[in-house]
This record gives sequence, C-alpha cells and structure tokens, in this order.
Amino acid sequence: MKLYRVDYYEWNYTFSDLLPRQMLSVGKDAEEAIANVKPRADSDARNFSAKEIKTVMGHKIMVR
Repeated sequence: MKLYRVDYYEWNYTFSDLLPRQMLSVGKDAEEAIANVKPRADSDARNFSAKEIKTVMGHKIMVR
C-alpha cells in the first residue's frame, strides 16, 4: 500500500467555475487510490489525478 494525494475538481455552488480539491488516499496504485476517493467526492467531481507521497517534513512514509 502507498499513500497518495488525489487532486480533482468540483463545480462551485453557481456552476460557473471548477474548484480544485484534494484528498489523501491509500492504495496499491494510483488507480486504486482514485477509486477510494470517488465515492467520498461530490457526484459532479472530475479530472482525478494521483501523486504518490513519499516524505512528509523530511520523514519517509510507510503504509502497510
């Protein structure tokens, strides 16, 4: 398992612009991390991408 930062966009309350959002997720790969975020994001969320997080404030991250 690895830790990912999943970025995505949601419409604002007037549906005139997309707002950037982020959520942390774990998964064996980026696709699984995104799949874990999708049920928790708004139904209109789009443009998902994931980036692995390997260090936080200089400390290595290990997820089992």
